[in-house]
Amino acid sequence: MTNDQTFTLRPDGGYDIQPAGVLLLLAREISTTPPTALRSKLEGHVRAFLKAARAGGFKQTDVLEMLLARGDTSKRVLTMCHEACDAAGNHRIKVVMDIKVVMDSMRPDGG
Repeated sequence: MTNDQTFTLRPDGGYDIQPAGVLLLLAREISTTPPTALRSKLEGHVRAFLKAARAGGFKQTDVLEMLLARGDTSKRVLTMCHEACDAAGNHRIKVVMDIKVVMDSMRPDGG
């Protein structure tokens, strides 16, 4: 997976976003969200991604977590996000993404 495929513009104007892009967007949102229930939920999603990466053998979860917590969206961090998601594998990422869908559906506004 190359980094230029992280966010792909679709003909309808929307984007297809690779899991690494989702991880990066979640972390960026955390860095701009005050301490609230929403921020805690976002942090939980990032932890789920990192847990899946660790289970898949990614050895730099602590470093990536620190960089994401700082709001770092550099090319280096994006590359690490791709490596983490690649290590996690599609089966683990699917579980993480399904949990997000379920949790969003539980929001009072229906997600």
